[in-house]
Amino acid sequence: MRPMNLRRSWLFVGAADHEAIKASNRSCADACIQEFEDFCVPELRQEARRIMPDVLSDWRARGIVATVRINPLENPDGLKDLDAAVKADADAILIPKANTKEQMLALEKHINELEKRFARPIGSTDIIPNIEQAKGLVHSHAVLSASKQIVGSLVASEDMAVSLNSPRQKNSEMLNLVRCAFHISCCAAGITSIDMPYTFTDDEGVRQQTILARDIGMVSKSTVNASHCEIINEIMTPSRDEVEEVRQLVGVFDKARDAGKGQVIYSGTKVEVPTYLNAMLVIVRYLALSKYDHLK
Repeated sequence: MRPMNLRRSWLFVGAADHEAIKASNRSCADACIQEFEDFCVPELRQEARRIMPDVLSDWRARGIVATVRINPLENPDGLKDLDAAVKADADAILIPKANTKEQMLALEKHINELEKRFARPIGSTDIIPNIEQAKGLVHSHAVLSASKQIVGSLVASEDMAVSLNSPRQKNSEMLNLVRCAFHISCCAAGITSIDMPYTFTDDEGVRQQTILARDIGMVSKSTVNASHCEIINEIMTPSRDEVEEVRQLVGVFDKARDAGKGQVIYSGTKVEVPTYLNAMLVIVRYLALSKYDHLK
């Protein structure tokens, strides 16, 4: 299964939306999310849980990481969604409105009980909290550090804008501040940050927002449009030109270190250890992705 930090594109798919499910199977998504909260009306959730094993199995057969976004545990449907997801061997559970450490501990407990019931290894189901409200953002470090099963987190756009009484715009200064603070919390917790879903339909907008997320330091972005996954994957993958450039930098620095120098000038920049380490991260990521995407 593709490791967490190599899941570049995350596609939200309505849990009972058969056309969206078909589109997801044809997409370039690294990970798909069968979404039971906002994208599935209560009347269709039982049917969505019925088809869940087939939906997740089809994704896995295509090399897509198969995940489920359940309703909050405070909602009567939350535990029903969770029961079905663990039984269907979901790779990860996304939990909306993650605001407190206590919520995460309760979710971990329920998941572990279900793993035991369905003979799955205890702790094998990843947890991905969704930071969607101001309260969750303020408490994000406690939330994201609550369980060893938390391997990543996703920040919201629509709900976060409502929580902050901020107009929802394609390029929102407030949401840009949110994504920066969110990414810092994820890094502090040692987990992968997933950028907020792009909910508009245009290609140029998702391209700009993905570049912004990448430049902040994120390696993953979510979307609600299957066609956007290819764009996200392209931007979140180091280009061959970028890799060649950093390889040259690494070579020059290595030679300087071998000669006993702690710094070296390369292309007008004074290269020190932190710059070298950042360059190495690009190479390591490229090589890791090449195992899954046949990069050259």
